[in-house]
Amino acid sequence: MILINLCRDPSIEHVAREQQDMLAMLAAFGLPLSLVFSGAAIPQLNKVEGDEDLLDMLPSFGVSDIYVDTTSLNGANLDMTNTRIPCRAISDHALKALSKLAKHAVNI
Repeated sequence: MILINLCRDPSIEHVAREQQDMLAMLAAFGLPLSLVFSGAAIPQLNKVEGDEDLLDMLPSFGVSDIYVDTTSLNGANLDMTNTRIPCRAISDHALKALSKLAKHAVNI
């Protein structure tokens, strides 16, 4: 499994494209991908209508699990029952344990 921490705001120029390119490259390894949304990346999980973006592409990348970092979640104004994609909250302790299980970990 490859653990990917998305922590940058995708509305900033080039960040969304970098995230998409990195996920496509990592998907080529054929390993399951798990995503953790943290920090400035969390607001993109809010349900809004818009153009195709990273979230719409996740199934084609082979993403198996999607998490939201609870430490970042407190100030993010995200309703976990109304997200654009199904995701689960993950604590720092559980995230560290998941990181140890991962073959690779990447921050983008």
